[in-house]
Amino acid sequence: MIQNQKTIKYPVSCTGVGLHTGVESTLTFHPAEENFGIKFMRNDQNDQIVTPDIDKVVDLTRGTTIEENGRNSKS
Repeated sequence: MIQNQKTIKYPVSCTGVGLHTGVESTLTFHPAEENFGIKFMRNDQNDQIVTPDIDKVVDLTRGTTIEENGRNSKS
């Protein structure tokens, strides 16, 4: 079964305190172009991009950490 791609119409943000770190963080979701996929941009690390992939998981302690080219993103 073929599924059509979908995206949001406008950027949406949410702010909260991290469960394990206690640090306030803001997540912003942006509309994506066709075939863009999911990407994480680290604004605290010069807008570095990390693409989620099961083969890039480096840690599962209290969340999931993915790493790409020495950059990581923990969720």
